[in-house]
Formats: sequence, structure tokens, C-alpha cells
Amino acid sequence: MTRAVLVHVIMLGTMEQCRVSDCIPKTRIVQGVPADSLELDSSVETMTDEEVHLFHLFSDQEDAENRSAYLHLGYLAHMITQQNSLLPLAILRILDQLEQLFPQQLALLSILKRNFAWRMKVQTTG
Repeated sequence: MTRAVLVHVIMLGTMEQCRVSDCIPKTRIVQGVPADSLELDSSVETMTDEEVHLFHLFSDQEDAENRSAYLHLGYLAHMITQQNSLLPLAILRILDQLEQLFPQQLALLSILKRNFAWRMKVQTTG
């Protein structure tokens, strides 16, 4: 087991397995600052591509026939307001991964990437 000291953590949201009934599990996803905070010695795991996809795929309607799923980045506004010079790099890394997982959203994700790349240039020169 490898131990590391964590200096800074930004939680993007939570994913929780809950039961709708005895045999139907449901994943409850909340993006943004969670109400709970991490305890000392909490473990952190890397999400699989499937989990990242699920975390970002939202649907506003509960009616399964009329459900229209969409890419959701509800945590992005919180990340932008943080005063940390590494966050634009982290955002770019997330957007790279989302381009692979949501190829149908490539145009939108490319605009976001260009915006953050520009922001990094301006911050480093200014």
C-alpha cells in the first residue's frame, strides 16, 4: 500500500448508490460542492471512464419515454472561481477526457478547451 500526502482537494460532486426498490438500484449524482467533507485518512479512488460518463450525463425529466440526456458540467463554475494556478490545467485534462467519452459534444468541448488555454496564457503573462 502506498501512502501519499494530499495538499489540496476540490470535490466536484458525489455519486451514491441508492435503492429505488428492493431490486432496482439507482445512482444519485450531485455536481458541485458536497454537503459532506472528507474525514482524515479518507481514501480516494480514480473513477473509471464509465463512472466519469455517468457523472456527466444528466436528464431533467423523470419520464423515461421523453428523457433527453445531456452533458452537464455543474462543477465548472466553482472550479473557475478558485485561486489556484493549476486548476486550468486540471480543467483541460477533464475536458480532454470528456472529448473521448462524449464525441458528439466535440464542438462544445473544443470551445471550452480554447477558452481555458487562452486563460492560462493570459494568467501567465499578466
